[in-house]
Amino acid sequence: MRFGDLKIGRRMGLVVAVSVIGTLLVGAVDAWRTRAMLLEDRQVKTQHVVEIAHGIIASYHKQAAVTGEQEAQQAALAELAALRYGGEEYFWVNDMVPQSVAAATEELSTSIREISQQVANSASIANHAVLEAKRTDTTVTALSEASQRIGADEPRGRQLPGAGTCRLMSVASTAVTARRDPTASNPSLMTR
Repeated sequence: MRFGDLKIGRRMGLVVAVSVIGTLLVGAVDAWRTRAMLLEDRQVKTQHVVEIAHGIIASYHKQAAVTGEQEAQQAALAELAALRYGGEEYFWVNDMVPQSVAAATEELSTSIREISQQVANSASIANHAVLEAKRTDTTVTALSEASQRIGADEPRGRQLPGAGTCRLMSVASTAVTARRDPTASNPSLMTR
């Protein structure tokens, strides 16, 4: 069967299908090339950034003879911890054990976590203090009401002027006696 033997509708459909398939193939090849170029560009940028970090380390390595190795390492780590690229990206340094020596964002997130825990603990302590204050207020209110009831229940006619003062003086003298002679037993103090 040849192309010329097909009806006009089938010929047009075949031309459209070949055109669509060709367009899709060209788009796929172009997308693959674009991806490869973007990946290569990112690799070049990363290499440049690593070279900057390596240059910082090399300059502090040269200064180590003058300032001392430990001080030079600490200064280099401090500078690398402050260095950022691509907005949020950071550098880290591993020692020969593969243990992370400097990772700025890890330290920052740990600090933020600790601060959050301290804030939560402070909020808990404040809530506990509020509850204790409310409980104390309730107790003081109850004691105040009870003392008012006690004062209202005492018979007024039989009380001599200054009787309350005498009762207080009696309790005070009992307390003084108890301090002087702790072995003495005072029945009036025990019943109150």
